Amino acid sequence: SLFLFSLLLLLALTASSSSSSVTTTRSSSDAHRQRLPVVQRAVRPSPLLRPKAPKLLPADWYTWLIVSVTEDNNTLPLFLKGQFMAYSASENYSCRYNEQNLLLTGKNADKKRPADFCDYTASFHYALNDTVADQGIECAGQYALPKGDLPQMAWPRQMTRGNFLSVDRVGQLNCNHFVTFGVPIAGGKYQVDVWVSEEDDTIPCQISMFEQGKPIHYTWAFDGFRTVIPDEARACTSPRLVCSRKDWTCQAKRNSTQDDIGAALQWVCDPSRVDCDPVNPGGEHFLPNNVYDHADWAFNNWYERMKFTEGELACYFSGNGHLVPPTAPSPTPKDSAMNRSGRSQKRDFLDAIVQFQTDFICDVNPPGNW
Repeated sequence: SLFLFSLLLLLALTASSSSSSVTTTRSSSDAHRQRLPVVQRAVRPSPLLRPKAPKLLPADWYTWLIVSVTEDNNTLPLFLKGQFMAYSASENYSCRYNEQNLLLTGKNADKKRPADFCDYTASFHYALNDTVADQGIECAGQYALPKGDLPQMAWPRQMTRGNFLSVDRVGQLNCNHFVTFGVPIAGGKYQVDVWVSEEDDTIPCQISMFEQGKPIHYTWAFDGFRTVIPDEARACTSPRLVCSRKDWTCQAKRNSTQDDIGAALQWVCDPSRVDCDPVNPGGEHFLPNNVYDHADWAFNNWYERMKFTEGELACYFSGNGHLVPPTAPSPTPKDSAMNRSGRSQKRDFLDAIVQFQTDFICDVNPPGNW
C-alpha cells in the first residue's frame, strides 16, 4: 500500500519536530511503559505442534500503544509516541486519546493531548487537537464516514501465512513469534515479525517491520492489551461531545433512587470538586427544592468542567447521570471534508495502526490486503 508506506515515511521524517507532551496523569489500573518492551528470544523450545499464524483480533479491545521508528546504529529512536486506543466492533466505534511524544520531556514538552472518536452509527469522525487546555478547546473537524458497521479487525492476508519461529518473552507475556519475508509494500520487500499471546492468538504483543536491506525499523508494542474496554476509555468520547453534542446537558436519572442520587450529589459537592452553595438554602438554584433538581445543577457543573478530559465518563456518577439533548434537536453535523466511501469488509491491521498514530484513525477506504 503506497498510502501505508507514505505514512510510515512521514513518521520518520517528522519525528524530530513532533511536540506532544510526555507528562500526563495515567490511570492507576494501567502500568504502561514509556519505552518498548524487551523481547527475550526463544524462552522455550518450539512446541512439537506448531501454532498457526493469527487471523483476527478480538471484536473489542483496548490498549496503551507505543509506536517507534528506529535506525540501525542509532541509540535514540527517530520517533516514539504513546496513546490509548479503543476499538469496539460490538458498539460500533473506534477512538484514540492522550497521545504523547515520549521523546520530549520537561520544558520542551507540549501539553496538548489530541483525540479522535469515530462513531460508525452516526457515520462521523470527530477530532480534537487538544483535550487538556484551560480554555478555548474547539472541534478540530468532523468528517463523514462510509455507511455501515465497523468490522472486526483482521490481520493482513500476507501475515496469516507467516512462519512460526519460537515462543518469546515480550514484556510480561509469552508470545508466539511469526515472521513473513518479502512482503511487497510500495515497491519494496519487507520482513514483518508478529508476536501474539501464546494463550490467545487474537491478542497482539508486538509487531515489527523493516524493508530488507534498509536500516529503518517500525515497531508497534501493545501494553496492557485487554478485550474488555474499561470505563476510563469513555474519555475518548470527548471529540463527539465537543463537535456534535455541545448543547447537551448532564442530568440526574429520574429512575435512580433518591439515596443513590443523594450519594452522588454528596460526592460531587465535595469542596475540592464543585462549590454547591447555589443549591443550598438561599442559593440561586435552591428551588425547586428536591434532590434531583439539585443534582442536575451540580452534575452539569462538573460535566462542563471535565468533559474534555473524561468525555462521557464525566456524566456517569456510578450510573446515576446521563446526557440529555436540548429540546430543539441539534443540527446534523456537516462534513469538514469530502465524503468518503468504499469501506473494506476487513481492515488492514498495520494500515489501521498507522492511521491511529497519524490522527487518522477511522476506516477510510483502507487497502484491505497488501
